[in-house]
Amino acid sequence: SSVSGTQSVSPPVRDEARADEGVSCDAAGIGEAAPWLADLHVQVLNLEAQSLDLQPAVSLIASALTRAGFEPERISIAILTQHPGLSGLGYVWTRIEGQVEFLERPPGFLSTHEHRVSPLHWVMTTRTPLFVDAVGIQTEERFPILQSFRDAGATSYLALPVATARGDVHVLGMWTRRAQGWTESDVAQL
Repeated sequence: SSVSGTQSVSPPVRDEARADEGVSCDAAGIGEAAPWLADLHVQVLNLEAQSLDLQPAVSLIASALTRAGFEPERISIAILTQHPGLSGLGYVWTRIEGQVEFLERPPGFLSTHEHRVSPLHWVMTTRTPLFVDAVGIQTEERFPILQSFRDAGATSYLALPVATARGDVHVLGMWTRRAQGWTESDVAQL
């Protein structure tokens, strides 16, 4: 279910000296993720990607969304900094595996046609959420990757921009197989 042409690698090794930093995995809720992502952005810019571990943050988001009834099948966080020399990093949680997979796009990925026709690029450049409901996902043609999600049973897709202090925008994307999908009121609640 990952983006076509991406390379899957093993998750980075967690730096135990920094294990207590970042998001708490208690039931605090989705709001705890935002400061953690801001800290993540600083680490990406400082080329500390080797020690990053998004498992706690993405697992927290997945748990909170599930408790709220959103039933996500796939959640991705894309680190799409325009910092020279950094490729796009991504972390994907899927319900089937229940764990987070780390993806690193090849150098120059952000300039490729594949990225430019992705919902991630659209959200990053417009800085606005993208919501595709159960009707729209059957006919949406702007973003080819949505067809693969639809083929996997997706009934709705949502991508939200995550602004950072430096001005870059990351993207939190997700889709569901929930019957009838998500509604606009669901998304407004989120």
